Amino acid sequence: MKRNYIVFFVTVVLCLLLVGVVTAVPTALNIPWWTMDNGGGTSSGGGYTLSGTIGQPEVGIVQSGSYTLGSGFWQGGEIPDTNLIFLPLIQ
Repeated sequence: MKRNYIVFFVTVVLCLLLVGVVTAVPTALNIPWWTMDNGGGTSSGGGYTLSGTIGQPEVGIVQSGSYTLGSGFWQGGEIPDTNLIFLPLIQ
């Protein structure tokens, strides 16, 4: 009976260690394609810091040194110089 407890305990510990190893794998940098626009503040992780402000426009390019941050939903190309209006509910 005591041996069953030891086997169970060792199995649980090994499973917990496996979960810890799997979740500790580093991932590539990722900026999601959606935003939540109701507040400002500073987010940081590793050696990177990102600051935001309430009411600040989101579309634009920010550069510093060798880093470039393009913000906006369709960022991936050039930002047009003209303002475009998209109103899907108005017919």
